[in-house]
Amino acid sequence: MPQPRRVLILGGGHAGVRAARMLLKQRRPADALDITLVSRENVEVWHGLMPQIVSGVLQAQHTLITLREILPGVTIYTREVESLDPIKRRAVLSLGRKGDEVTPDAE
Repeated sequence: MPQPRRVLILGGGHAGVRAARMLLKQRRPADALDITLVSRENVEVWHGLMPQIVSGVLQAQHTLITLREILPGVTIYTREVESLDPIKRRAVLSLGRKGDEVTPDAE
């Protein structure tokens, strides 16, 4: 079995979520593709619904959707990016406190 190709997406905003969704949509079982997304937040905000919030039609929590819900099959880290090493293909992540660092494999 071939070694899976790994993709690390930094940022869970609209661009990061769209990139992950496109990779999921176009991924074939034979691709052996492992997708990881790193985001400070575990939700995506639907900013297009802000007028409805301001007018009182919707509550703010109705414009949030969890990343795990819309990106099944994607490994999600709710962390801060501390540093990147493109040569070694490494990203160091943390919760924002010292001693909470995680280094996901990117090989």
